[in-house]
Amino acid sequence: MQQSMTEGQLITSRKEILLMFRRIQTRLSPITIRPRESGLSLTSYLVEIDTEQQQLILDEALPKNRNHLLQDGRSLILETLYDGCRLTSTEVVAKAVTSAQGEITYHIPLPKKLHYLQRRQSFRAQVRTMLEIMARLPDANYDMINGRLKDLSVDGCRLEFNGDLTKQLSPGQMPLPLTLIFPNAAQLDLHLVLIRVEYNDTRQKTYCGCRFEALDGGQRTRVANLVTDLQRDQINHERHGGDPAGTPVLFIPGEKSVFMDAEVKSTPDQAGSTPPSEQNGSSNNARKLSALQLQTQDAPVDIRRAHQSAVIAMKDLVAALRMQKLLPIEQAQEAAHNLLRAWLQDRQYLLLLTRMRSADNFLFEHSIAVGVLLADFVAFKQADQVRPESLERLIFSGLCHDLAKSLIPEGIEEKNLTLSDDRAAQLREHMDDLINQLARIPGIPKETLVITRQSLERLDGSGLPKGLTAEELHPLGKLAAAVDAYDTLSHRWIKEDVHYHPLLAIKQMLSIPDQLHTASIRHLIAQQGKYPLGSTVRLSDQTLGLVMRQDDNQQPTHLRLVYSLANTSAFPSRDISLLDSNLAIEALSDPVKSGISSSLLRLPLRT
Repeated sequence: MQQSMTEGQLITSRKEILLMFRRIQTRLSPITIRPRESGLSLTSYLVEIDTEQQQLILDEALPKNRNHLLQDGRSLILETLYDGCRLTSTEVVAKAVTSAQGEITYHIPLPKKLHYLQRRQSFRAQVRTMLEIMARLPDANYDMINGRLKDLSVDGCRLEFNGDLTKQLSPGQMPLPLTLIFPNAAQLDLHLVLIRVEYNDTRQKTYCGCRFEALDGGQRTRVANLVTDLQRDQINHERHGGDPAGTPVLFIPGEKSVFMDAEVKSTPDQAGSTPPSEQNGSSNNARKLSALQLQTQDAPVDIRRAHQSAVIAMKDLVAALRMQKLLPIEQAQEAAHNLLRAWLQDRQYLLLLTRMRSADNFLFEHSIAVGVLLADFVAFKQADQVRPESLERLIFSGLCHDLAKSLIPEGIEEKNLTLSDDRAAQLREHMDDLINQLARIPGIPKETLVITRQSLERLDGSGLPKGLTAEELHPLGKLAAAVDAYDTLSHRWIKEDVHYHPLLAIKQMLSIPDQLHTASIRHLIAQQGKYPLGSTVRLSDQTLGLVMRQDDNQQPTHLRLVYSLANTSAFPSRDISLLDSNLAIEALSDPVKSGISSSLLRLPLRT
């Protein structure tokens, strides 16, 4: 682990470092803190950036019983994710500050350097010094500028330009056309997004870190072959002094132009190479949980912040979709990754958070709930087979499945399972466009495409967007439709307040067996239990409570008492252990009649 801490590109620009930390703060990204020589880690969140004092202010770390590791002047390592890449700062020291209210924060000097590691499985091949591969792309004024390729992987590259171009080139979400021109005059046209732009005053050069976008299968194959050629060329010059017989044909200067976008005949040199197998999507999109395994000594995440971070990611996805910009897929994947960590840490509390709703955030919170429910369902049904990365893909798919609704009028507040003919026609068109857009993004999980295409379809062919029937639907599509309906119908809206009533959803879903997959519904019922988490129950003393915890058999163990039927009034909430009381649950109760809001689930269990 220590070796990986210093890998990656070194960033020393104060402006760029501040920009990165501001985005980390805005996105509520968890920061892992690793005290030197302890073997333990903690998790904190950036709550403020003091630009005047040049300090980062971190919240009290989790778990709290490890905070003493930050208070003895010990050298620390900070680590977080940023657009799918790992940021690391070493040799950091924190100062504990206690407020008048007794709240502890940690003040850390703004790092003067960061290590920026592109967390990809693909090899990043360097371009040797004497090999000139020209790079051409437009600046902010659409004037073409010329530079050179410095290194390359199947997912991105680094470019070098003469002079200070930080005003003409800036990181952004809009893809730019890139043309690579090789010594033999062959050209390769791609699209990229600028992730980092930094000027080196000593060398008087501008360096750009880039991520490729919207590569088709043929382009990915050509880039993979080029990475292999660069590796072979490097080895040839190190071992054989640049033997012409071992130099890839692209790197031999020639007079005739060959365009790589056209069909290129294989030469003996090319035929003898063995390109790396094409990966199932970029490793940004297939992040392995093993990189952040939740072992006993690992620090927990703040589950509420993981949920809030996912809401922010959803809002950014919707904003980009509405403005026809590139979708911030890496941010959504990081949100899915942190939701999975939260689920592994405390499944039941995360499920409770997904059962709350607000009028302004309904679509965002619904999408998070669908993703978590899908992962939860599959994890329980296939406990001996499922892998963490599969669950992460399902959560990510849930985040994406209803994005098209944000493009119809008042779609973010849409709370109905069925739509009018006009709204259905609008949604159908937007769904087709969204699916096509997602399909063009390299490495989008197959699950995401299936769930986005089929979560609104119905067994009888009455659904959207294609009117597929039971025989045409994928099993995952049938499950997604059931989960989507379950979450939508479980929430009742009365005067802008939201009430969680899963029994109502089950009754409605079982009444339309010609539309929803009955087996999936019954599995959901069994998994949620007779008294699901968050549901309202009537007790033997004529009080109402919310189910806050269940045992391994889905039987309630802890309740939050909130309402007296005898007095027909609410009272300050009180959490109890059902097993330690003389109370018994008599039945489920309708929360609407008693005005019991789902917001009462927000606070963690207090016992």
